[in-house]
Amino acid sequence: MSKGAEKIDWAGFIADIEAKITALQALLGSLKSAQALGALGQPGEFVQGSYSAGTVVTPGVGGTIDLPAGAFLGKSLATAIELYLQAVRSKKTTKDIAQALKEGGVESMSSKFESVVAAKLIWLKGTGKVLKMQDGSWALSEWYPAGFRATLNPPQGKPKAKKRERKRKTEVKAKENKETHQGTAEIKQMPVAS
Repeated sequence: MSKGAEKIDWAGFIADIEAKITALQALLGSLKSAQALGALGQPGEFVQGSYSAGTVVTPGVGGTIDLPAGAFLGKSLATAIELYLQAVRSKKTTKDIAQALKEGGVESMSSKFESVVAAKLIWLKGTGKVLKMQDGSWALSEWYPAGFRATLNPPQGKPKAKKRERKRKTEVKAKENKETHQGTAEIKQMPVAS
């Protein structure tokens, strides 16, 4: 070794490489999941350089991945919303979701596409698939424990009948019963012809 040569920190270099390998493995796992869900299109459709639609942050990796152009093409709006939230793995506003879906290939003739997305999110909330957070953003309900989901989306039971409506139904039923009994009594009292 010459006097001017720097000493290499092999332990730090190895730790850095291992961290990068871990990040790349997490990225690979995310891509495999997205592909299995159909978010990346059909097998064999990938063309190098065609992945410029939207940037998605991948938690735990510290980087971003690009959704392929047309990732949501041909998908129903509900399916596209779920796939997008699964890919980003973070809460998103209605505006963010609508913009990402448009960039990802969702076709719509509506001039108020964000309103269409908002309506579908409310429908998905009713099915229990998404949660509307207190800050107005949306998330997949599967990310949260049952207790937390119950506080945000309390079960919607059948509304109870109004007191007046129940009373009216009871009165109608009583009147029908009375008429039936009167008719029976009149038949019994009729004289029999000999």
